[in-house]
Amino acid sequence: MSTRLVNFPFKPAKIPFFYGWVIVAVCAFGVVMSVPGQTIGFSVFTEPLREAVGLSRKDLSKAYLVGTLLSSFMLPFAGKMIDKLGGRIMGTISAVMLGLACLLMSQIDRFAEFAGQFGLAFAAVCLCFTFMRFSGQGCMTMSSRVTMARWFEHRRGLTAALSGIVVSFGFNASPKPLGLMVGNIGWSSTYIVLSVAVGIGMSIIAFVLFRDNPEECGMHVDGPNYLKAREKSGEVADEYFDFNRSQAVKTPEFWIYTFAVALSALLTTSISFHTEAIGLEAGLTAQQAFGLYMPMSFFSAFSNLIGGYFSDKVKMQKILFIFMVAITFAIIGTANWDKLYGRLMFMAGFGTSGGLFNTLRTVAWARFFGRKHLGAINGLTMSILVISTAAGPWLFSLLKEFLGTYSNVLLSFAVFPVIIFIFAFFTGNPQERYAEKAKTSV
Repeated sequence: MSTRLVNFPFKPAKIPFFYGWVIVAVCAFGVVMSVPGQTIGFSVFTEPLREAVGLSRKDLSKAYLVGTLLSSFMLPFAGKMIDKLGGRIMGTISAVMLGLACLLMSQIDRFAEFAGQFGLAFAAVCLCFTFMRFSGQGCMTMSSRVTMARWFEHRRGLTAALSGIVVSFGFNASPKPLGLMVGNIGWSSTYIVLSVAVGIGMSIIAFVLFRDNPEECGMHVDGPNYLKAREKSGEVADEYFDFNRSQAVKTPEFWIYTFAVALSALLTTSISFHTEAIGLEAGLTAQQAFGLYMPMSFFSAFSNLIGGYFSDKVKMQKILFIFMVAITFAIIGTANWDKLYGRLMFMAGFGTSGGLFNTLRTVAWARFFGRKHLGAINGLTMSILVISTAAGPWLFSLLKEFLGTYSNVLLSFAVFPVIIFIFAFFTGNPQERYAEKAKTSV
């Protein structure tokens, strides 16, 4: 990006403190503004949309699944565009796209009615969901996360923890105001308000405040005290190499860490989707089952802070070990919701893994593969994550028919974190291997 554009409308280097902290704040806000394209944001609109488009709950869920899967196939391309255009331009474009998607969703009943004349109502709804998921969960989220990761190296864990708290609070708080808006002005008008807030408001914020990296602004990654931050780091290799996506996928770390976070995403989505049924099987009312999630958020916030802080000081492998143990606890706990210890294990296990999930996603790829091709690498990972979350609830339902109970379904998944835990012993940091190879070749 040209120097003139980098310094428009102001010079980041003139800010009296390291501009990377501004990036952390606005990128965290950018992820929060992706809520309309996230499942937690869509959940508020489920019932009014179902009535508006004339689809059954099952068909609407199927359309949402199809839209999510279709969007996942486009995410690797979006990741490459982030690398090519930069987080500032892609963040701005993503916000405009999400704003247009919200505007499209505000008229989804009319599109469905028109397409219904040709027997294509279901297809029209699928396309609307595809655009919404691609622009929100995909582009807006990736642009924000990749931009933030490029401003820090040895303090990346701390920034992941701080941004994670903002994102967690924003996501968890969003259903209530959105629900009030839907109740007061209707679902269509609410989507129009969101289209203005995101399409105009967030696009301006992204263009004015986002910057692709510190180097183009005349600054050093981690800020003026980067040498001090480097001394405290526990893993980043001295020899620095930017892996492209083709090189990254050839490392065991890429697949082991990707499968780890994909497993977590699949389980979290599936259990959330089937919470009421799992609770009923365990003798809990719907209110009691859903009530388990509130205490879980405290474990999540705590592990997010602690995990982010220590990820700057210890090897990521140790974080992965704890992550897998927490998921194992969560699976066993959920399978025993009828017992007090099971509910406690569920809250502690999923709360801890939820906090560490953010740390692993934000810190690992930049530390392992460098900053240059983060968009392309994150795009592939995000695609796998989206597919796992889309397929998870359906897979749980299918296994329930064969295994008889949700408890058996859950226990059948307990083997996977154990397998990943074992394979994690063979992981390290690709940067260290590259550094060692560079030294021996001299």
